[in-house]
Amino acid sequence: IFFVFLFKGSGKPNVVFILVDALRPDRLGCYGGPEKNSLHIDNLARKGILFENAVSQAVWTKPSVTSIFISRYLRSHQVNKYEESFQVGGADNVLPDDAVTLAEVLKKNGYATSAVVGNLFIKKGFGLDQGFDDYICLEALEDDSLITAAAVQMVNKNRGKPFFLYLHYMAPHSPYTPPKSFLENVRQEKKGNIDFRDKHQDFFESQNLTENDLKELRARYDSEIRYVDEEIGKFLSFLEENKLKGKSLIVLMADHGEALGERGAFGHSHLLNTVVRVPLIFYGPRIKKSRSIPNIVELIDVSPTVLSYLNLEVPPSFQGINILETQKTFGFSEKWSEGKYHRTKIRSLTHSFIIHDDGSLELYDLQTDPFERNPLELNHSVHKDVFMNVYRIFQRLPRQQLVSTPLSKETIEKLRSLGYVK
Repeated sequence: IFFVFLFKGSGKPNVVFILVDALRPDRLGCYGGPEKNSLHIDNLARKGILFENAVSQAVWTKPSVTSIFISRYLRSHQVNKYEESFQVGGADNVLPDDAVTLAEVLKKNGYATSAVVGNLFIKKGFGLDQGFDDYICLEALEDDSLITAAAVQMVNKNRGKPFFLYLHYMAPHSPYTPPKSFLENVRQEKKGNIDFRDKHQDFFESQNLTENDLKELRARYDSEIRYVDEEIGKFLSFLEENKLKGKSLIVLMADHGEALGERGAFGHSHLLNTVVRVPLIFYGPRIKKSRSIPNIVELIDVSPTVLSYLNLEVPPSFQGINILETQKTFGFSEKWSEGKYHRTKIRSLTHSFIIHDDGSLELYDLQTDPFERNPLELNHSVHKDVFMNVYRIFQRLPRQQLVSTPLSKETIEKLRSLGYVK
């Protein structure tokens, strides 16, 4: 995901969010992954601030993006109901009107607000469109160039006045079907026996994938990253050609990461480190020294950081902090379904700790076991005691009321194409 703040003399800086769905950091060159995947993203990191351990508050798009925009933990806003049928009482709940969003704050401070998104779960009607003058869902699952083209149109439309633009790219999300011109690194790998068209995590997890299948899957995912990186590069070039990039603060992040076969898991919705850890990069004219920050930060910190950067008042309902000034010791991610299960993951710099609703616990040393394959012994563990004390404080957070409305048959069918409905 990217944030871009566009400066115009002494006037209000413009703000642009670019979010990349399902983007895990370790596949980016600037985070130690293949450099060919992310030339434009890496260029931002070389000149900006890279946060090494950013934590998403949820493991799928809708609750994660909600947490970003209202700066509240999942257990606080509860916009997450999840049932396989996606009918009433399922994933049809929406953000209440009385929730305060970043877009609403910026609009009240004189910004023209617009969004171009490609994910159905944040389409208009789920409540995240609050505060936006224009909110367009292109549903461009396999064509992120449409997002770029619309982004250019929105910048041109609002040129001459301060604006907030939110972009949501989709390429790294399954199915992994990049444009043919980006399949070069797939052909370099020995192909497996899987037909990857229209396939999602449930299919992959039901198969006994061979090593060649896994190599192809990961090569396809990398190709999707290369594709979206090029689209982002096109948009950044447009800003530069129009003398806007030099006046822009750019922040890159993702709503969640992606599992690629670690522990037999694929896609997201898992409380794995490969899913909850996300890239986060700040780049801009006020950032005088490029650096990497290892401390824990969370996606709920993005909106208050943006408002602090703009010298605007942060709403009291926001639970995040300004991470350009200070960072955290722990980060929280949640996965839950009303009446089914509730799990919380707590991340520190060195360990991850998972609390299940049945009382069972998991503890991992991320320094020696980054893919969390070998749980540590919990008896007499000082880490267990620390994490449990932190969790008890986290449990005290207040919750909001949910608003529920039925989904249309058309929306359910489109959600099925994303692999969310069986």
